[in-house]
Amino acid sequence: MQERILLLTDLDGTLIKGDSYILFLRFVSGSFPAFLFKGIQAMPILLTWKLGIRSTKKAKGQILGVFISDRRKENMMSTAQSFVNKILLSRIRKNVMDKIKYVQSKGGVCAIVSASPELWVGALAREIGMEFISSRLEYKEDMFTGRLEGENCKGEEKVKAILERYSPADYDEVWTLGDSSADLPMIMLGTRKWYKDFD
Repeated sequence: MQERILLLTDLDGTLIKGDSYILFLRFVSGSFPAFLFKGIQAMPILLTWKLGIRSTKKAKGQILGVFISDRRKENMMSTAQSFVNKILLSRIRKNVMDKIKYVQSKGGVCAIVSASPELWVGALAREIGMEFISSRLEYKEDMFTGRLEGENCKGEEKVKAILERYSPADYDEVWTLGDSSADLPMIMLGTRKWYKDFD
């Protein structure tokens, strides 16, 4: 009987090289000067976040709102798909993707678990045949509000979301991959663990 494997991988710095949130902000800005200008506009949000006055959850949604000029959900999804095709796919780490392909070939389940928004996490997951768990953007009447819906999917929130979706006990092996201290709670769910070194 074939063993069942559940693979859970972080996105930023693990599955891909770099930070997809920053890469997305740069992508939607169009030009580097525009990226800098938007960054200056977002500076008050960044400063109050760094000072602990504003939560990560609030800052993440609000900064995204500064950079996105067209907040219609349909257009945002189209932009995210272009971002995945033009930027993220070329940044996937081969050694991590090899593990994903192996688990998929054995009929296992592979999921991206990320604090980045489902806007592009979901688009990337669909492109490479994976499931996903991520932070979610809030929409009202199909318009992005500049806020996250629910919790920022980071640290212990990753574990909570994973256990709501999957039962590790149902699998013969659980493979976990991450690159930061915020990934450690998820990493500890694994029977096989890769932390920073993915070979």
